[in-house]
Amino acid sequence: MNNETGIVNKLKKGDHAIFKIVFEELYPSVVAYVLTLTGDEAKAKDIAQNSFITLWEKRKKLREKSSLRPYLFKVAYNLYINQYHKEKFRKKVLEEFKYDALQKIISKEEDQDDDRQKRLQEIIDALPVKCRKILLLNKKDGKKYKDIAVLLNISVKTVESQMRIAYIKIREGFERGKNE
Repeated sequence: MNNETGIVNKLKKGDHAIFKIVFEELYPSVVAYVLTLTGDEAKAKDIAQNSFITLWEKRKKLREKSSLRPYLFKVAYNLYINQYHKEKFRKKVLEEFKYDALQKIISKEEDQDDDRQKRLQEIIDALPVKCRKILLLNKKDGKKYKDIAVLLNISVKTVESQMRIAYIKIREGFERGKNE
């Protein structure tokens, strides 16, 4: 951008018109940069927009000699890393919850353990082949979703979807067993 010092000074003073110009000029390159990190256009646009919000909120702290493009890329990268860690933590907690839920379903009543084990095996055997294979790779062999996806040459989303189907079928199978 030409005359960055003047632009930075105007931004620091809260000039909305110059902010709009900066946004229009740099937004596409920030989106393109974040897209290389996320691989997801919607997330990239969201992070890029949040980068400009951060620029506006912290404009008074900008140094006169600041270069806006590297500044925005750094902000975008930090926002991406924060989002990545939150998603990773959320997935870990969700996996633990799913595992605990499955364990509770399996071992809810110890005196009926054999019947429950037989029932679980029947439900698992009745699952569609792909769904059963993914469930067993995860729960029996301890493989992670990413490893299962690579092994079966499918997407992680497909693994997640098949695991969700398996949990639903198992839960429904046990609920039907109670009513019978």
